[in-house]
Amino acid sequence: RDREPGGRTVVTTRQTSEFAISEGTLQRAQSNYRLWVVVLTILQLSLEQITALYHFGQFQYSFGNYSGASDYLYHFRVLSTDNDLNLSAHWGKFASDILGGKWDVAVDELNALKELIDSRSSTTADTAALSQLDSRTWLLHWSLFVYFNHDQGRMFLLETFLNPSYLNTIQTSSPWL
Repeated sequence: RDREPGGRTVVTTRQTSEFAISEGTLQRAQSNYRLWVVVLTILQLSLEQITALYHFGQFQYSFGNYSGASDYLYHFRVLSTDNDLNLSAHWGKFASDILGGKWDVAVDELNALKELIDSRSSTTADTAALSQLDSRTWLLHWSLFVYFNHDQGRMFLLETFLNPSYLNTIQTSSPWL
């Protein structure tokens, strides 16, 4: 690790590629990891038990208990370090909040999903771009439920749909929106 002017930390991997991480992001990651280790140590949870939260959340969702599914998927996300399952849990919680009619919570989850999708990358640029386009397309469609049921939804709709990256997604993969 090296420090750059402006408070950024440069991390060099074994392949000698560099990427910059802001100091705040690095500190949050370190504190989240410490919290995760403390919780797992105190509660003596195994990774199988944490994954069971995810599967039980899916089970609750499949039987129509959307409030329970939302709770279990939230707790799974807090404890899990598996990025793929965390993304899936985000989508499941978002769908549960929509189907449960919790519009304020769904707006928060929508914003969290937007950040996650926009920051997520894959191994190759083509795969990452296609995956991001696909995720944004699904997000735009699901967000319509929130936008038309939340009090400030129309304003949120305009902000999202006029954002350059989401406008590009609409023009590319879902012009009917």
